[in-house]
Amino acid sequence: MQRIPAFVSNPALLWTLALAACLLSALLIGIEPVGGDPDRMYRPIKAELARALDEGGMPYWSDRVGLGFPLLAESHAAAYYPPNQVLYRLLSVPLAYRLSMFLHYLLMAGATYAYGRRLDLSPYGAALAALSFSFCGFQSIHSSHEWSYHALAYLPICLLAAERIMAEGRLVWVAGLAVAYGLQLTVGHFQVQSWTAGLVVATGAWRALEAPRRACRALGLLAGLAWGAAIAAVQLGPSWELARFVGFDDRPFLSLAFFGFPPAHWAELVAPGWLRGIPGGPEAGYWYALGTTGYEACLYIGTIPLIFAFVGLVSQRDSATRFWTGVSLATFLLAILPSVWLQGFEWVTSVPGMGLFRAPGRFLAVTSLGLALIAGRGLDRGGSRAPAWFGLVLAIAFAAGGPGGSSPGRGGRTTSASWGGIGS
Repeated sequence: MQRIPAFVSNPALLWTLALAACLLSALLIGIEPVGGDPDRMYRPIKAELARALDEGGMPYWSDRVGLGFPLLAESHAAAYYPPNQVLYRLLSVPLAYRLSMFLHYLLMAGATYAYGRRLDLSPYGAALAALSFSFCGFQSIHSSHEWSYHALAYLPICLLAAERIMAEGRLVWVAGLAVAYGLQLTVGHFQVQSWTAGLVVATGAWRALEAPRRACRALGLLAGLAWGAAIAAVQLGPSWELARFVGFDDRPFLSLAFFGFPPAHWAELVAPGWLRGIPGGPEAGYWYALGTTGYEACLYIGTIPLIFAFVGLVSQRDSATRFWTGVSLATFLLAILPSVWLQGFEWVTSVPGMGLFRAPGRFLAVTSLGLALIAGRGLDRGGSRAPAWFGLVLAIAFAAGGPGGSSPGRGGRTTSASWGGIGS
């Protein structure tokens, strides 16, 4: 008897992708992020990439960017990223840009669904996790940043491969991790890629503690990451050389600490628009006094998913829920650390590798993924009204505690001197 594929027998994945496609469908008719980085950086860079590809070469140098620029080394061009080689050869730049965005969001939703299923979420729990993560506040506010939705689409794929390596130890999954991580690295920017490598290693340590006999399989994770870096070395080498040349390998500490997440804003998890109508807009003095901007500080996974996340937290917790609870808490603390303990964050940046990237508020991408996965677990376990109502009460109590711990005014007075002069 022929085996029926799982996605046919349970269509949750198809419904997830169909709903995601509907939400993204405006991209297919010409509606896209405008202004800011898309118009000032990403589309001009991609226009230069398309011109070089049309001429049969690569954008080794562009005399249309500033006074001349080694565009191949600028990782935002992602010249070696295979989908770019296809899209920007065959399509116009505006269409290629929108279609790439559309496809990567779909990839993110599908990959998060698959990873959730690997963590034993039900099809509907995995669907909730996939949609919550793919359309969370972090994704929305960073929809103007091409690196965000490109690189984050590969994060669940790498974690899925890591799980399979630790469970089976097969070389094919080591190769799968290498390909996925290599593709992610060729996307450029490299901040999300550093988190990916850290989470892959953390996955290995977690599974090794659960089954010490399988600890040697963690070597496969390291081999996969190294193999992926070797695949992407053609991009990593020039980008690192350019970063060193312009001094981005040694940023000032206050530049690294800027763009954190103000603790007073954690109520956004329940009421995302509550503190968004501040006079002056996302770059008002209020935001700068807190060491960030309204374009970077956002934490929201959806009100209903948040309720289910609390249900998942208070239910009988499995190993995956404990792991992602710890990861979510750790990344949330990293995001708010510059606002609550600047000296502590300076110690964090002294750890090798931690001082290469600015914008600690971007750790909330991992926090959001963890909360989305825990929400999926909560949906699976919230079969009665009592857990759902209990989760709602906890969510409201959590939101109510946000402004009480650190008022915006008090935060501004204590940090404005430290952040003076720090822009972007």
